[in-house]
Amino acid sequence: MKNSSFLVLSFLVSGTAAADVCDWNKPGINPYQGSLKAAVTAYLDDELPPEAKAEILKKAADHKFDARVVITKYTITSENKEYEYSSEIEGMYSGKNGKKCKGVVDRSKWGDNDKQEALAYCSGSFCVIYPEVCRNVSIVRRYRIEHQPPFAIPPPIFTDFPPIAMVPPVVTPPGVSQPPVTFESPPPNEGPGVPWYPIYPPIFVGLPPPCMLCEVPCPPVILPPSPPPPVPVPEPSTWILVLAGVGFLIWRVRRKA
Repeated sequence: MKNSSFLVLSFLVSGTAAADVCDWNKPGINPYQGSLKAAVTAYLDDELPPEAKAEILKKAADHKFDARVVITKYTITSENKEYEYSSEIEGMYSGKNGKKCKGVVDRSKWGDNDKQEALAYCSGSFCVIYPEVCRNVSIVRRYRIEHQPPFAIPPPIFTDFPPIAMVPPVVTPPGVSQPPVTFESPPPNEGPGVPWYPIYPPIFVGLPPPCMLCEVPCPPVILPPSPPPPVPVPEPSTWILVLAGVGFLIWRVRRKA
């Protein structure tokens, strides 16, 4: 008698305890028969914090879900662009007796085209999803997507450069003669040891070189003689007219004779 009572008590306890095997082999099978409120209320504080639980219960009572998600074999997605959802499902209630799987739910036996739509009631990073077909209540996490600002070209930075110092012109005092400056001799007033590089004027073909220094006269430019113009060659019509004129003159002379 004691053994039979112990077996009955064990069966009843197993009906309300968490399931050892966390398999969700196919969407739509073994639906949860309890209510969403009862499942959320039964979650422990380490599974769903009390603040999140209270907010989710209020949203469920008002039928105000945060998003409609699509559960597939590998992902949980939503049209909400502000959050992304973890693919792991935890604490799923299923079956007539409302067994809860405490660990991560395995969906490896789903087909690649299998999917299940669900309503997501969220508070912070915790969400309770409620599938519309099998109604297996479970917990997922969500994370806010950090949107990067659009790339902007920084404005140009203008630096105030110091003004350029203007060198005053050299004025020769009256009565003081300066040596002539040539391109072959170094500039005057240069001390020893100072490197100096001569400046050669550019060469312009057919044009006189510019006077780079006012003290240096520009040399005369001798242009090559131009070739004589080509001898014109008379056209055939010109020869015909010349011969006709000569023949006419000969005829007049003979006629007068």
